Amino acid sequence: VLRKMGLGKVLMKKALEEARSLGARELMLVARKPGFYRKLNFTAVPPEEAPKIFDCLGCPQYQVDCFPEIMKYEIPAEGPVLRETHTAEQGAKRA
Repeated sequence: VLRKMGLGKVLMKKALEEARSLGARELMLVARKPGFYRKLNFTAVPPEEAPKIFDCLGCPQYQVDCFPEIMKYEIPAEGPVLRETHTAEQGAKRA
């Protein structure tokens, strides 16, 4: 119901700002909707390089309806904390 209103982006920006204020240089997460995070410049971590931060293997939905990815975001030391990726389609909608 609240999709496409920008709430997820606002919350992620606040989380990244808080992480930076605590000295974090990167944020890693398990993304159930990787496309959302890709738009915010998160990158997928190859499975062989991913830390063991999730317990999806025992879930009956794993690789059936749910295809999570471990993703990482490099937090800049200065400037805007969130560097959003814009697609051509998004640019056309703004014009």
